[in-house]
Amino acid sequence: MNIINPKNKIGVGIITYNREDLFYECLKSLAFADEIVVVNDGKEFKNTKNLSNINHIIQHDKNYGVAKSKNDALKYLLKQGCENIFLCEDDVKIINENVFEEYIKASETSGIQHLNYAYHGPTNKNNISHYQEIKYEKGVGLSFHRYPIGAFTFYTRTAIEKVGLLDERFHNFHDHVDHTARFIKAKLHPPYGWFADIVSSDKFISDQDPELSRSTNKRNTLNYSLKYYYYYLKYIIKNGNPKVSEITELNSYLINLKSKNKFNFVK
Repeated sequence: MNIINPKNKIGVGIITYNREDLFYECLKSLAFADEIVVVNDGKEFKNTKNLSNINHIIQHDKNYGVAKSKNDALKYLLKQGCENIFLCEDDVKIINENVFEEYIKASETSGIQHLNYAYHGPTNKNNISHYQEIKYEKGVGLSFHRYPIGAFTFYTRTAIEKVGLLDERFHNFHDHVDHTARFIKAKLHPPYGWFADIVSSDKFISDQDPELSRSTNKRNTLNYSLKYYYYYLKYIIKNGNPKVSEITELNSYLINLKSKNKFNFVK
């Protein structure tokens, strides 16, 4: 039996900036969503004939950055009554239409209310030694990775209402890491350094730019690394070392998380 309540409307926000070819591939792969909003932070679209399945387009008058673009999408989708919300950057695309169901089931089963697709770009692919996995009944599984990636993100409405929107001062860089850190602080996500995704998410989502050659972040690797470790050290100083050395310890943490979030843990 599908554990997703059909009344729980699914909303998708697509964030794009001057990569029209990638954007149209991304949009085409998301045609099955209940509600789609596109936030264009770059030049106006040249080709508008393939935009018919979009519910709303927000065209920025200048480049405000990824954080504001994501916030504009979140605010629109919340206003439309969406209970399950996905943000998708334009250089990923969906390759399996069950993707929403898998993320929502993982959230409802585990109590984690914020999940990030882990395999955008090479970062987590090159850190498989840190990988951990927990499987529940009915084929639900969670994977845990060292780095948070913000190209495809899931939120529950409840979580956003509790944590709030992204900090727009980050503009184009590290906004999703700061946001995830706030979900951790709110006890809606596992400890820093154990960023949650569904198992085998790369069978549902695909990179259109695997090496991030067209990403502005590709040119700022040092800046990204410094900010990542700044947050990592800040978290350790305040909360102690978040590293969970054994899978049994991580499982215990998740059971506790589930209890605090008032979900029924699947044994």
